[in-house]
Amino acid sequence: LPRNVYMINYQKIKISFVRACLLAVCVVCLSAPLGATETTQSGKAAQIQAQAKKGNIDAQNALGKMLATGDGLKQDYTAAQKWWLKAALKGHAAAQNNLGALYENGHGVKQDYTEALKWYKKAAAQGLAVAQNNLGALYESGSGVPANYTEAFIWYSKAAEQGYAEAMNNLASLYANGQGTKRDLKQ
Repeated sequence: LPRNVYMINYQKIKISFVRACLLAVCVVCLSAPLGATETTQSGKAAQIQAQAKKGNIDAQNALGKMLATGDGLKQDYTAAQKWWLKAALKGHAAAQNNLGALYENGHGVKQDYTEALKWYKKAAAQGLAVAQNNLGALYESGSGVPANYTEAFIWYSKAAEQGYAEAMNNLASLYANGQGTKRDLKQ
């Protein structure tokens, strides 16, 4: 009987010890890195904001993205639009595409397909594959422009030639349905 009592007590002690170790690991491993990450992110955001205010168009685009996604900063589409517009007006293709997406989806601005089309065209003309795909999608759906499968085919092709996977899928759909091109199930 005394032997069983010792074993039971040993099991309780062993379980308590394991729980204490796990708790200590959780506190050390989870709390410290989270705090470090927050500090790193806020430091990164401050650096990017400083560069954006100095007129760095890459920083303006990055700050717009951080604001739009809530990455390191509070999500704010209106502020994102402000920073993307600054960079877009200076010819930053990614910022132009991002503005197009804001207008297409009505995030922080009134939804306006004509304005989305304008910004996508500027970015697509610079060879940005995602903008070429987005432009093709507007032509395919007839958003902001009359539906035009031939134009959609042209823009999807340009993006697909750069290896943009979504454009390849969109192009395959046009081939399969014979829209904007001759039907070709092999393509």
